[in-house]
Amino acid sequence: MPTFRGRCRFVPQIESTGRPKKCMDILLWGANWKSQSQRDFDDLEVLREFLRSIRPSFCGIRVYVPANHADTIAMLKGMGILFVPIDVREASLYSAR
Repeated sequence: MPTFRGRCRFVPQIESTGRPKKCMDILLWGANWKSQSQRDFDDLEVLREFLRSIRPSFCGIRVYVPANHADTIAMLKGMGILFVPIDVREASLYSAR
């Protein structure tokens, strides 16, 4: 760490990164969820509720599920877990821009 006139200066590893993201986005892509996975989803919901309770809020969790994964959608609805259905598209050279 560099020293300037007898004082330490902390230099971040990445400068000018911009504002931190306020939400962690999770895409659930799967079809055959086991009972352990369902318990993990329940733990995820507990974490989401905990993060919502902290004031001031600093982070949230958004869950995305492909709209054509009917079993996953039914399971999450049955567990009362909020999610956002998304359309599935083919990747292309221009979709990443």
